[in-house]
Amino acid sequence: MPFSLRERVRRARPLALVLAAAAACSDPMAPDASPDVASATSAELTAAAAIPSVSRSVSTLSSTSTALTGSAGTVVSSSYSYYNLRVGPGTSYAKIGTIRPGTAVTVVCTATRTSSGGTTVWSRLSTGAWMSGTYIALASGAPTPPACDSPAGPKVTAGVRGDDYPFKGASASGCSHDEWGFCVRQCTSFVTWRLRNVNGVAHFRYSYGGTSWGSAKDWDDAARRLGYRVDRTPAVGAVAQWTSSSSGQGHVAWVASVSADGRSVTIEEYNYRVSRGYSARTVSTSSVDNFIHLY
Repeated sequence: MPFSLRERVRRARPLALVLAAAAACSDPMAPDASPDVASATSAELTAAAAIPSVSRSVSTLSSTSTALTGSAGTVVSSSYSYYNLRVGPGTSYAKIGTIRPGTAVTVVCTATRTSSGGTTVWSRLSTGAWMSGTYIALASGAPTPPACDSPAGPKVTAGVRGDDYPFKGASASGCSHDEWGFCVRQCTSFVTWRLRNVNGVAHFRYSYGGTSWGSAKDWDDAARRLGYRVDRTPAVGAVAQWTSSSSGQGHVAWVASVSADGRSVTIEEYNYRVSRGYSARTVSTSSVDNFIHLY
């Protein structure tokens, strides 16, 4: 006989306890002194629903909307009606939606953050969103999620993937918008495809995180507003950004590989060497204005 949801949650292993047992340090993890929760007020739901990229997750996070695989779990039941979903592992990152107790989730990896409120394990979900691992119970027999390779997410495998962009056959005249709000066959649209399809940022779009990503030249500012790392350090999966271009709108590309000495990167892009088309090239790291780490 199948178990009820209450019984499945009771039998499941709390994620924080699993990770504490697996950690080399023997000190017990401090409780989350400031729960990252949301009440079911109309103002809260209205604010979350106003973000197009995650509006479907306000009532429930779809278990079929996954970009990465990991360990199965369930959001635990409690006196709270909703828990917050964020763009990064911590309450300093922008909130991008909420999730109901009892929702099935897949945890890709985890990151531990320490603050004045104690130590909190943050879980990266397969949709790209983060939530406090305190409120996730892993299914019986599910493997312990690995630590994320960076504060932003799991490691992206290096390699040029070729022109798999889904709108490459669309008309190049004018600005027909893709399903994410960008003009098709432009650099921003192609990089958005890579972020969603490879990096696992499943909700990325023009209005991601409640801020405007707009032109390529503005992407560094948008990323900083949401707490993402922006620097001059190359990494596979990072967004290479040039803040100026002949069009005045800047340019972005996706980093496919980094040389052993870190002095050059191979990038994939649209609308640079080929007008409204795909190209891959190797450039010096120093020629790139910023690397934006969206994982």
